[in-house]
Amino acid sequence: MKIVVWNCNGAFRNKYHLLENMKADILVIQECEDPALSTHTYREWADEYLWTGESKNKGIGIFSRSGSKLERLDWSDEGLKLFLPCRVNNLFNLVGVWTKQANSPNFRYIGQLWKYLQLHKDKLSANGLVLCGDLNSNSQWDEWDRWWNHSDVVRELEEINIHSLYHQVTGEEQGKETTPTLFMHRNREKPYHIDYAFISKSLSKQSYLEIGKPDPWLECSDHMPLTFTIACEQEAMERDMINFSQTLSRWGHHDFKTVVKKEIELLPISELPLQQGLTTGSYALDKDIEAMILNVRESESCIHVKAGIFYKAIIAGCSCSDDPTPIDECNEHCEIMVDIDKESGQATITLLPD
Repeated sequence: MKIVVWNCNGAFRNKYHLLENMKADILVIQECEDPALSTHTYREWADEYLWTGESKNKGIGIFSRSGSKLERLDWSDEGLKLFLPCRVNNLFNLVGVWTKQANSPNFRYIGQLWKYLQLHKDKLSANGLVLCGDLNSNSQWDEWDRWWNHSDVVRELEEINIHSLYHQVTGEEQGKETTPTLFMHRNREKPYHIDYAFISKSLSKQSYLEIGKPDPWLECSDHMPLTFTIACEQEAMERDMINFSQTLSRWGHHDFKTVVKKEIELLPISELPLQQGLTTGSYALDKDIEAMILNVRESESCIHVKAGIFYKAIIAGCSCSDDPTPIDECNEHCEIMVDIDKESGQATITLLPD
């Protein structure tokens, strides 16, 4: 799943189109307007979303762009600012963050997150977590006589197996980041790293993260967008890597869809999430599997193939002598996403929700 987090610097109703080509599944946006109280076109575009804020003009919005289900979580913030927790596809928890001064002389910015962590550490450590947004903080600004510094928050998150994806991917130390996420007042001479994506170890398999460049983003905001992926693992729904090298060799050719269709159909049932996709039957059968290619798109590192799978299953009785239910076959259908690495041909197959 691809997530983009961005402090848009306001007026998101005029900027949301800038993110469309990024093909994100979820957008986490700080300083955006409440779609319900904004323009008709912005409201229509927002569709499936959650929002919270102190005024209708600036808050946090979480927007589903690929049919993902967002369920707001009833986690008290006790006036801390600003946090928007939700459950995504009933697979993991996502907390959008935009820390603020909050009229607090002591616990401003990172102090707000530290307090939120104390309130909900048990919830944050369970079920997989993505915590991302504008933290307005960096360990460079730690103070010796505070116990709620940036470094303290990082340490407490790491103790429950939640890590900064940027630092995990780059190997850089906190406070020594080489890629800025903010150019204060859009000044290239004032770079800072204050936007983050913290994710549970269970979601970080083969994740990547990239930060937008000043050109062209400085025209729109002082913050750069963070784009990252997570592994939304649900038992037996996401398969191990499979080689699609033959398909990769035909990328850009007229027979690409024919080749990928054949490779999918030749996969053993153990490599396809057919059992998990059953709607009527009891057991998926390893025969008469037919694939229909629904959509193909390309990203920087992968070829993404959406396919419908038609197959058969059996409806089985209990096999008791007095059980009148026969063992019978039925037709089944599910949809999958095949993500093929453009360098290696290795692929991950994921069952898509209904």
